[in-house]
Amino acid sequence: MEGEKDAINSPGSLSLEATFVDHNFSFQAVSEDKPALSMEHPNPFYGPEETEPLASCAYRYRLFDLSIEEDEQPFKLLLRTQVDAYMRTEGKSTKGKDQLLTLKTLNEFDSRAQGAGGAPDWRAKLDSQRGAVVSTEMKNNSAKLAKWAVAAILAGSDAIKIGYVFLQLSLNFEMKRRPWQMSNQLRLAC
Repeated sequence: MEGEKDAINSPGSLSLEATFVDHNFSFQAVSEDKPALSMEHPNPFYGPEETEPLASCAYRYRLFDLSIEEDEQPFKLLLRTQVDAYMRTEGKSTKGKDQLLTLKTLNEFDSRAQGAGGAPDWRAKLDSQRGAVVSTEMKNNSAKLAKWAVAAILAGSDAIKIGYVFLQLSLNFEMKRRPWQMSNQLRLAC
């Protein structure tokens, strides 16, 4: 029994599970009955012979000028970035503008397992001590969250939605943050 539990919490098993959960969260968080947002360039990985539906993401090509005044030639960087969804907003300040979203998930980890980093038990604490759970996840997963924040900023996303997923259960809690706000909380110098 102990060997089976260790196999479930092995890095390979957790990585594979996280990949599947993140992929499925994107499908569940996006409404299929809404029209897809058309981007400037088509998806480079989807050809006319494809029959399966596209995953919920779009690619944006962004050009950044990294030159400094002393450079003889301009130094430009072209990036392909990913946006996972959009949200139509109705308000005076947004005027029906489509907000681009980045969707990610954090998966529950056995809080009693070695290497849990003092993570609180999500099932017991997420409703009553949401801030403690979020701050612990920011501490224990700072590199992953920093990568997500920088990717969202480069993609021009208006918000990051992070789903907290329990083992063997469905989504329980979703957090929405602005990429710049999240990078400040992680103390990134962007």
